[in-house]
Amino acid sequence: MEIDLLRESVARSLEGAWPALTPLEAGEDTDRVRTLWRVLAAAGQTGLAATADDFGLVGAVSVCMEHGRAASPAPIVPTVLLNHAVSLGASAPAMLNGIGEGAILPAIAYGAFDGDASAGSAELVSGKLSGALRFVEDVGSASHLAVFTADGIAIVTADGDGATLTPEVGLNIPPFHRVAFDRAPAQLLALDRDALEKLATMARLLYVARALGAARRAFTLVLEHVSTRKQFGRLLAQFQAMQHKLANAEIALRGTEELVLYAAKLFDVDEGDWRVFAEAAVAFGSTYLRQTSIETHHAFGAVGYAEEHEAPRHFRRIHADCCRMGGAIRAQQALVRLLAKREGEVMPGFWLGKRAEAFRAELREWLAANWTQADRAAERKRPRKDQGISAEFSRKLGEGGLLSLTWPDENGVAAKGPREQLVLVEEMEAAGAPTMLTSAASWLMAPEIIRHGTPELKAEMLPALRRGEVYAALGYSEPEAGSDLSSLRTRAVREGDDYLITGQKLWGTMTDRATHILLAARTDPEIQPKSKGISLFIVPTNLPGITIQPQMAFYGHTYCTQFYDEVRVPSRYLLGREGQGWSILSGALASERVIMGGTVLRFTRLFSRLLRHLTRDGATEPPQATSMRLGGLAAELLAARLFALRSILTLEEGRVPVAEGAVTKVFTGELAERFCEAAVDILGTTGLLGRDAPDSVLDGLVELELRTSLMLVIGGGAAEIQRTLIAQVGLGLPR
Repeated sequence: MEIDLLRESVARSLEGAWPALTPLEAGEDTDRVRTLWRVLAAAGQTGLAATADDFGLVGAVSVCMEHGRAASPAPIVPTVLLNHAVSLGASAPAMLNGIGEGAILPAIAYGAFDGDASAGSAELVSGKLSGALRFVEDVGSASHLAVFTADGIAIVTADGDGATLTPEVGLNIPPFHRVAFDRAPAQLLALDRDALEKLATMARLLYVARALGAARRAFTLVLEHVSTRKQFGRLLAQFQAMQHKLANAEIALRGTEELVLYAAKLFDVDEGDWRVFAEAAVAFGSTYLRQTSIETHHAFGAVGYAEEHEAPRHFRRIHADCCRMGGAIRAQQALVRLLAKREGEVMPGFWLGKRAEAFRAELREWLAANWTQADRAAERKRPRKDQGISAEFSRKLGEGGLLSLTWPDENGVAAKGPREQLVLVEEMEAAGAPTMLTSAASWLMAPEIIRHGTPELKAEMLPALRRGEVYAALGYSEPEAGSDLSSLRTRAVREGDDYLITGQKLWGTMTDRATHILLAARTDPEIQPKSKGISLFIVPTNLPGITIQPQMAFYGHTYCTQFYDEVRVPSRYLLGREGQGWSILSGALASERVIMGGTVLRFTRLFSRLLRHLTRDGATEPPQATSMRLGGLAAELLAARLFALRSILTLEEGRVPVAEGAVTKVFTGELAERFCEAAVDILGTTGLLGRDAPDSVLDGLVELELRTSLMLVIGGGAAEIQRTLIAQVGLGLPR
């Protein structure tokens, strides 16, 4: 809440002092920039130091986002860094007196700590600074220059002797400057190398945050544009191609923001993994924000190509901030180096709060007793079609209360929440436990029975679900209704106290092992829109008239075609009312997409094994090209896990994560494909060998997951459907 108030305050200050359409050239007007800085100082915004006494790094990145939105030339990044440097215990030079009051406008040069090979360096000897540096921002209006040296940060007056400033005209406006020092008088803010590296990492995160603000502002403008401009008699926002383009941009923006804020939160609690997430944020944001900026311009068309429009200034800011200090390539390599040094699992976990982490510890003890190393070894030896399937383990889950974690008691209060449910998914996945029989039943079927089932259905089903004796399959897709479920034709006709169900369903995962099917059928064939005529049933698979034909799916498990020939289903198996099935399905599908998004942990663990394999025999990191590719994937894997966490938090707030689940599912599914294709490139032909091949690597998991990844994109609604949901539900674009 305090951060929200801070952002609102900064936004108001900038709106008054630096309106959105302020000409770009105004950033080179020293008097105007200094006036802006005095306004911000009066509002208390020049004292940010990213410390616990302040708003922390979360506050600093949030303020940078607002400056990015406003295309502000205020030197907010150098100010945060210098204030924080002083907070580290360094004695502030007299030159810096008044920085918090806005009397000083600093520019900063990172020199050898920049990350760009062309950035130059400087040396401080006996109070005199000499050297040459490039890509220095904010120089035109700066009163002081702060220069990273081997001994700390040297502070020089901008108009003092021994300093030569030369603009480097290019994409950035105001331009970067080349700064040459010839024994310029300087004062030292003494810092060790670790502190300087820390500040440089903070700087990269702050720049990406500022670029994110610019990208979000441009994206807001383009949403308004496509929602009002017509082509070929329709709003641009109604074209599917446009919706999907903007859905991709929204995923990029959300992913960058999740990573930036999570890294800042870890920094504020002094968590060592903050650098991992900071590098991930830079690697991810520096790639995806630039692509988003390009796509935004495509959506604007020629309208956004005029320099008077806002879009070009945001394009400039995004590229300047995302390409500086080594950009994505340096971040990708740095991320891989950090991960390779970690002990145990390469990829860091996520702190979900004391309650959830206490449950994690309890669950690990339970697994140690109920899913032993011997069990795991035996599981790996089973045929692929039987892996993940165990009636005995399902009963153990029930006995341990793990299938009814989030069920409400008689007072409507659940013992555990969505975070604990996520912990359960993560730990079962990490242990390789066989949960395929009960996952759909406990995650999808049970919650809908609790919310919408008749008293008779609850009395019949819930005890068996709690014990792990119900195995659920989904009966949604049909020959002419795959992702377009509103077109389904399976009929349910009321006859007395029963329904007669006739039709065909496709692609039911493991329906041949299910005890019950969550079945969507049409109860009203005439009503419009068609979605209002759909109802949802719990159908026992032992009823007469059901024929199940198993097929072997590409990833090694069965999926089934189902035929329903006037199957008589008692009316107590109807969920909710007739015609309510579509709204119930929306929640169930969102939950299914969250579950599918949770599969990212599988690929996170495989990434860890791959990196360990590549750094065996004493290698500290893979070759440069491989590190770049792995670093990009690592950043995306961390973003995917944050997407899944965001979906869980949405459930925790009591909302159905429709857009959030779609983001999680589409990004995770396509990432799985990218990851496996990259792994095959990196490993070569051996990556295509299966588990039983003599010289296979990583237990043959790469080729298996490559086959599985196709299902992750298609299942639960194809990626195109997810993008439409993101556009229409998440962004509010018209149908």
